[in-house]
Amino acid sequence: MITFLLVLVMSLTDRGLAVNSKCEECHKKVTPEIVKDFNRGKMARSMTCADCHGDGHMSADDVDKVQLPTISTCEQCHEEQVKQYMSGKHALGPVEIKELAAEMRKQAHQ
Repeated sequence: MITFLLVLVMSLTDRGLAVNSKCEECHKKVTPEIVKDFNRGKMARSMTCADCHGDGHMSADDVDKVQLPTISTCEQCHEEQVKQYMSGKHALGPVEIKELAAEMRKQAHQ
């Protein structure tokens, strides 16, 4: 019972700290899990969708104006995390498994 109350209080507290965004009105219907994930995180307390996606896309009619975040977008606030990411295998992106394995062997022998 105590655990349930603690979880309830924490979820209500985080919800109250999130910055409201007009984007959510539509995206709660279109991509509800993404909205939930964003609102669970610390960034929701001080940021809106426009901080990473720009403010050019405001309706279904202008979806082509949305900006998709890149590693450079993240680097503006998360310099150390980007440095760590770029030094790891995940920064290689969508490469074939054979290429990834060959690159890892090459790096291991340097």
